[in-house]
Formats: sequence, structure tokens, C-alpha cells
Amino acid sequence: MRIIDDITDFIFLEDKMQKSDIIFIPGGSHPELGEYAAELWKQGFAPLIMPSGGVSIKTGKFNGAKSKKELYNKDYKTDCDFLEDVLIINGVSENSIICEDRSGYTKENWYKTEVGINRVLGELQRCGNQFNDDVLELKEIL
Repeated sequence: MRIIDDITDFIFLEDKMQKSDIIFIPGGSHPELGEYAAELWKQGFAPLIMPSGGVSIKTGKFNGAKSKKELYNKDYKTDCDFLEDVLIINGVSENSIICEDRSGYTKENWYKTEVGINRVLGELQRCGNQFNDDVLELKEIL
């Protein structure tokens, strides 16, 4: 399992909080993610927020908020629509939100499906390919 853990740690980084260009919210139906992002935005961590997420791979639609249903109860089409509403309700300016509503399922269980394996290892391959020429040049210098 070490190879799985190493690849997961490489692709899905966790770093100390610092100011950035944009706050990315992975798709989901828990409003707490959007609420936390709104707080970070209010604190000036980034001028923009990008909520993401399409529809459930199981049902083909957004299935509703998992918590705080009394507050977030509209007929949302996608995870992104839901998270955008959470952000607006929590004080984020609409001009600061960039929606991405076509993303699909990935997270900590990527290695359990063929689609997940292909997606993550494809990303790992693309990351490695970006540095091939640089490393080859260094090899000649060293």
C-alpha cells in the first residue's frame, strides 16, 4: 500500500494556509465546505472562489444538501450550483465566484476503480512529462 499512499500524497497535497489566487472547493453536498471557503474569502485568503462539481455518478443529478437542509433547500442542478448558493448566502460576491460544473468523482478512494486509477495515474504521468526535458538537461550538467 505504500505506493498508493505515496502517489496520493504527491497528487493530493496538503499545505499550510496562505494567500492564493483562488480557493477551490471540490464538489459535494456538504454546505460546510462552502461556508468555510466563504470565511477564508472574507479573511482575504483569495479574491476568487471556484466551486466545482457536476452531478452524482450514481443518480445523474444533485441529490440535495446533506446537512442544513432548512437553509440550503433550492432545486440545485449540480454540486457547483449548490456550492455557489452556499457562498452567496454566506456573503461572497457573485463577481468573485467562478463555477466549474463538469468535474467528476475523484478523492481518497481513487485506487478502487478503474476510472479513478486511470485518472490519477494519468495526472501523475502528465506531471512527470512536464519535467522530462528539464531533468535531462540537468543530467548533462551534473
